[in-house]
Amino acid sequence: MYEAILEYLACPICQAGLGLAVEDREANEILSGQLACGNGHSFAIRQGVADFGSQEQQKSNTWSAVYAKQDYEELDRRIQEGKTPRQLAQERSAFQDLISRINARKPDCIFDVGTGRGMFLLALLEGLTYQPSTIICLDLSFPVLARDRLKVMQRGSVHRVSYITADIATMPFKNGSVPLVASYFGLGNMDGDMIPTGISEIHRVLRAGGCLLDSTDVYRPGSASIQTLAAFWKRQGKQVARNYFDEVDIARIYADSPFGRAEMAVLYEAIAEPNDDRVPVEGDWYARLTVVAETAVSVPAALPPADSPEPPGDC
Repeated sequence: MYEAILEYLACPICQAGLGLAVEDREANEILSGQLACGNGHSFAIRQGVADFGSQEQQKSNTWSAVYAKQDYEELDRRIQEGKTPRQLAQERSAFQDLISRINARKPDCIFDVGTGRGMFLLALLEGLTYQPSTIICLDLSFPVLARDRLKVMQRGSVHRVSYITADIATMPFKNGSVPLVASYFGLGNMDGDMIPTGISEIHRVLRAGGCLLDSTDVYRPGSASIQTLAAFWKRQGKQVARNYFDEVDIARIYADSPFGRAEMAVLYEAIAEPNDDRVPVEGDWYARLTVVAETAVSVPAALPPADSPEPPGDC
């Protein structure tokens, strides 16, 4: 991680500011050390990743367990090769839509929530047309982020990226600290009952006039794709986020959130091709959405005219 992200961080337990003790540093990147608040809460930095821990990861250890058993690069290759040419083209289209929206806004800090295997992150680093001051990646899995960091280093990106292990529902960030949050399937992969909490937490850390950009697929209620997702998440000890895979329910979730509303742009819709029993299931209708939710812009209270009369004394 880079020291510059300290201006955004706060203790996830008490919201106090965090101090930094560096043990090992290389080319301005902190490889090991400790973050601590004045109330005695401390968090390790190891392998370049600030580790705030994850309760969700402890409840359902999925990617961490997978990477402990398989080669990271081999697993990446198998997942990508399992996608059809149309799916790969759709993925690129979704990446480009998010990146073009980010380039149009030019936020000084980009906060990638639910980074996962880093596929969107790599596309973002290649597609940015300006230089943000920092990019912050958050995921619940420490091993995944440690691998993502190495992958970015191998690509030789000019952008400074910091990595944080934490839950979306309890992010170690100050209120109103970041201008833009991007998520590529990060919200849909949460426990179903935690999604509203995660969206509220994103709203909390966004600045006034800030923006959440979320890419997700939607399916028909009761479809084979929904049933497959439910079975998969049940095996992982999670609830399927059924209500985040339906356009009407997504609108309801944001209407009930501090955002109040969200815009949904449909990038494409299609009938799924043969897909090796993956989602979307062959023959199912599906669509890719970019969800855009913005925080309100702060408007300073108007001052009374200089010649306005004094209010009555008992008002």
